[in-house]
Parts: sequence; structure tokens; C-alpha cells
Amino acid sequence: MGTIIIQAVDDGKDWSSVETDDVDILYVLEGVGRSRCYLYLTNEVYHMGPTHVFGSPLDVMLDGITEFLQSYNDINFTWYDEPGTYDWFIYKDKKEPHVMEVEIIEYEDIESDLKGKLPKSEVCKTTKFRVKIKVFCTCLLKQIEKIELLLSEKSYSDRRKKDFDFIKIQNFKEAYDKRFGY
Repeated sequence: MGTIIIQAVDDGKDWSSVETDDVDILYVLEGVGRSRCYLYLTNEVYHMGPTHVFGSPLDVMLDGITEFLQSYNDINFTWYDEPGTYDWFIYKDKKEPHVMEVEIIEYEDIESDLKGKLPKSEVCKTTKFRVKIKVFCTCLLKQIEKIELLLSEKSYSDRRKKDFDFIKIQNFKEAYDKRFGY
């Protein structure tokens, strides 16, 4: 059974004893330059609303997870919001190599200085969890397959097709298949 550790910043709780396989992902392409991602962890739902202004958040995630599946290297990526960011850090558990540790740090705002750098505001919320790699990746795979099927509908596809990179999807599926068999 995977362990999920959910921790809000400075909440004082010890989440290390919370164990569950209760994890799921719902990823929605809104078709207006935004996505919605709902992460279900141990009876709690965490909502993220990344923008597509700096690129597709799904593509960024798939690139990172594909690399993780192929190399087992720790990865990180950023989803941008308007305003703010969601910084994802994914690590292979050293003691249990079939488990990944995920930390998502949400910043309320980012501000550009005169040199174009983007210092981040104070952390708004940190979410940490441990989950079996196959469980997380299967949830992600099924969301991708759902979006692929929906894109076959013209009314859905018209506003969303540009936000869905079929090559990145194929790369992820191949890494998933090589790792877990499909």
C-alpha cells in the first residue's frame, strides 16, 4: 500500500503515518487557455488551475513523468497560474523504488523585477504525498485517454486541440508500456 502524506505548511501534523491508495487525478482542458487539475488524496480534493500562456501544463507534466519513467531521475516542473505558480517536485523513494514522493508548492503570486526575473511570493500551500509510481501514472494515462476520445468530437476539439500534443502523449504511453506493460 502506498503512503500519502498531505501537509499544509506549518500545520504541525505528522502525516508520515497516513497510508492509503486513495489517489486520483481529473484533468480538464477548458479550451480557453486554461486547464483544471483536481488531485484527490485521502478524501481531500486539491484544485489547481494552470494557464496555457507559457505553454501547455499537460505537456510539461508529461515530459517530466516520461523522463521519470525512463530514467528514475528526480524531476521538477512548474505550472503557471494567473497569478502564481505550482512547483512540482517528484522523487524516487530510495527505500521503496516502486514509490514516488511528490511535493507541490503553490505560490500565490509571482512578480517580475526590472531584469525580467520572477521572484516568487511566500508559499501559499504545500502538498506532499507518496504513492506507487504505477498508481499515479495509471491515473494520468486514463485522463489522457479520456481527452483523446473527447477530441474525436468536433465541438470539443475545436477549442482544445491546440492544447494537446499527441507526440508527447505517445512518448508517455511508450514509457508507461515499457515500464509496466500495457
